[in-house]
Amino acid sequence: MLTDRRRDLTDFRTLLETMLARVDWSRDLIVVSQTAQDSLDYTGPKAHHGSKAMLLGLGSRSARSPSGGSTDRRCRGRRPRARYCRGCLVAEGAPYVREKDQAARVAKFEGFREWPLVVLVDDLGEATASTELFLWTTFTRMEPAADIHGREQKVARFHVGLEPPVVWDCRMKPWYPEVMEVDEPTRLLVDRRWRVRGLKGRQAEIRLTPLHGPSVRSCARDAGRRPSDWGPFSCARRPTSRPRLPSSS
Repeated sequence: MLTDRRRDLTDFRTLLETMLARVDWSRDLIVVSQTAQDSLDYTGPKAHHGSKAMLLGLGSRSARSPSGGSTDRRCRGRRPRARYCRGCLVAEGAPYVREKDQAARVAKFEGFREWPLVVLVDDLGEATASTELFLWTTFTRMEPAADIHGREQKVARFHVGLEPPVVWDCRMKPWYPEVMEVDEPTRLLVDRRWRVRGLKGRQAEIRLTPLHGPSVRSCARDAGRRPSDWGPFSCARRPTSRPRLPSSS
């Protein structure tokens, strides 16, 4: 995200409102559709392949900057939804394996037409429980080239422009590793050491999502070792030797 407005980056709701008040979806969303990915980013179609996006929110507020509509008008009886901030609606969708094309249909739904941005998630309560969980859910479960949908799209000068609402499909996909949650003995151990070492702030909460590291089981399988052999904090494969740099000639 790029803006020329001075904002507190720790206040993501205000930052997102700033972006949505200025973005022109026909020009300000730039997607690099086929590029390299981090080895531990599973959102792309295959290992080391995927896409990146840049969203611009520059200049003065748009004269028609929408604030979003009601969360339930013309939507009664449908799945849960909640306003995250001005202009952004978070909606709970069906599992991706059951309704793969739901995000594209949501983008054309008349009840959401007044919303610039709709974020489609698996669990509304979890995704909106905190800023951290919103960021984690949104930006680790969405690949721009595959998971961004608009009500309409138009190609001009090799650029794809969208008409809002724009939907980000941030549901878990079948090829993502399962989400890992810390076991109780490990949580207690970390909390105890947190206090012993005099670290300030809230106690540590470990919740590993699939996009920033494979599951403990898959790591152990690859390395031929049991998860318990690695101790409570290891998840990545341990290198057997330091790689050598090529010598200069």
